[in-house]
Amino acid sequence: MLEASLWGLRYVRMITETPGVSSMERLKRRYAFIHIVSFTPSSLPGFSETVKKTPLIRLDRPIEDIFAAFNDTTRNEIRRTEKMPELSFVHGERHRGDAYSLYRAFEHAQGRTPKPKNEITRSLLFTAYWKEELIATAICFEDGGWVRLSHLASRRLTNTKEYSHAIIAYASRRLMYEICRWGKQHEKHSFDLGIINLSDPSKKGIAQFKQSFGGLIVDTYIYRWKSPLFRFVTRLWYLD
Repeated sequence: MLEASLWGLRYVRMITETPGVSSMERLKRRYAFIHIVSFTPSSLPGFSETVKKTPLIRLDRPIEDIFAAFNDTTRNEIRRTEKMPELSFVHGERHRGDAYSLYRAFEHAQGRTPKPKNEITRSLLFTAYWKEELIATAICFEDGGWVRLSHLASRRLTNTKEYSHAIIAYASRRLMYEICRWGKQHEKHSFDLGIINLSDPSKKGIAQFKQSFGGLIVDTYIYRWKSPLFRFVTRLWYLD
């Protein structure tokens, strides 16, 4: 579960196998916005429903088996990162400011509105550095046995430095492996790589990236509820 706020209005993001109506009513009294990812359809009064595809990696097996399910290119690129002493991979508190700055620049470069800073800095952050410079970050949240990828940001759109776009790509793939390792260490059972669009040609690159990790493509049911005040606020700041 990930709690954050926008202009003083609290909201929550959750992952659950089957959301219950009674628990949703309790949550409505606490939050102005509720965002739920579920893997089974439910009837939730007052919630909108969107059905999307997502790749799901099972973590309840040896890490060697998880890695073996990655495609050949992905495994080779991850192995290359292990031979690059300039690359380092970090998960921890002290990198939150760096990660948010990179994420915000990445969203702006694509004409999108970044999520509120407090949502990103409260997330699970996995970062890749080339020497002392952050070049990629994976932003996730956890709920029970689940880990879900919310955003993947990098310097691929703004890179003018000595490292190549290929190194950024290698680092981004390695971050997915690092999340799997972290999930194993923290007894998570599944890593959800987030929504995948298999029909939009403009999303082909990210779809191929997510599919390269060998996850099972499953339906996810996205449920959203917003209070009237939150609906008004998000006319000024888009948030879903």
